[in-house]
Amino acid sequence: MTLSVTALGATSSTTPSFDNCTYLHAIAAATGPAALSFTVTVPVVGTGGGDTTPPTTTLALSPQPNGAGWNNSNVTATLTATDNSGGSGVKQITYSATGAQTVATTVAQGATATAGFTSEGQTTLNFFAVDNAGNSDSPNQAVVMIDKSAPSISCTAPDGKWHPADVSIPCTAIDSLSGLQSSMDSSFTLTTAVPVGTETNNASTGSLTVCDQAGNCSNAGPIGANMIDEKPPTIMLAIPANGATYSANQAVNASYSCSDSGSGVASCAGTVANGSATDTTPMVPLR
Repeated sequence: MTLSVTALGATSSTTPSFDNCTYLHAIAAATGPAALSFTVTVPVVGTGGGDTTPPTTTLALSPQPNGAGWNNSNVTATLTATDNSGGSGVKQITYSATGAQTVATTVAQGATATAGFTSEGQTTLNFFAVDNAGNSDSPNQAVVMIDKSAPSISCTAPDGKWHPADVSIPCTAIDSLSGLQSSMDSSFTLTTAVPVGTETNNASTGSLTVCDQAGNCSNAGPIGANMIDEKPPTIMLAIPANGATYSANQAVNASYSCSDSGSGVASCAGTVANGSATDTTPMVPLR
C-alpha cells in the first residue's frame, strides 16, 4: 500500500506503518481537515482482480490409444491446465476416476497433474481446474480403455481316426474386454493339406493368428496327429502270374495279397477267392 499525504502545501509518499498512521492522525487533528488530504493506493494481490475467465484443462495419454481407442499396456494420464492471458493463473487441478480402476478425488496444486492406470477394462477419468480468482472450468471426462489379455482360443482335438481326405478342425475364439478385431474369427476351421497319393498318421493343420481390438494376439494351430490316408492299398498277384501260360483245365489256384501302410487293409477280395481254383477251361470260339 502506498500513502500520499498533502499537509500545509507539502506532499510526501510513504509505505505506512502503525507509527506513520499515528503521526498522521496527530497532524490531522492539529491542522484540521482543510489543511490535510490523503491519497491511498492499494494493489489487489492474489484475489484474481477482474479475472472472470475459467482455465482450460487438456488430457494427454501415454502411450496413445490405438485407432479403436484401446491400450494394451499401462497408461499414464497427464493433465495440463492453462489460464487466459493476463489472468490470475492456475491454482489447482482436481481429478477422480471410476470404473475398472477407482481413484479418489485428488487435488493437485499447480497447473499439471498425472495419474497412472493399470487395471484392465474401462475407467472414466473426471477432471477440472480452478484459477486463483476462483474460476473453474466445466467438468471434463475421458475414458481410459486397457486390455492386456490376448483372445482365448479353443479347438477340437483330433478324433484319432483315419480319414480318406483332408480334415478340418473347428475352433472358436473370444475376447471379453476389447473384443475380437474380426468378428469372423469367433468361429473358424483349421484344415490339413495332405498331398493325394500319400498317407500319414501325423498330419498338421494350418494356423491362424487371432487379434483383439487392443492389438493382443493369439495363435491357433497348427494341430497335429491327424490321420490322413489318401493312398490306395497295394495288391500283389502271385498266381496266376502276369504273362504266364497254363494248360487247358489245369488246376491253378489263385494266390494274391493286399497291403496298406496307412490305415490298413479293410478287405482284400478278387473275382476268385484267394487259394481257390481259377477257371482254366478253354474258351470255344463262337461260329
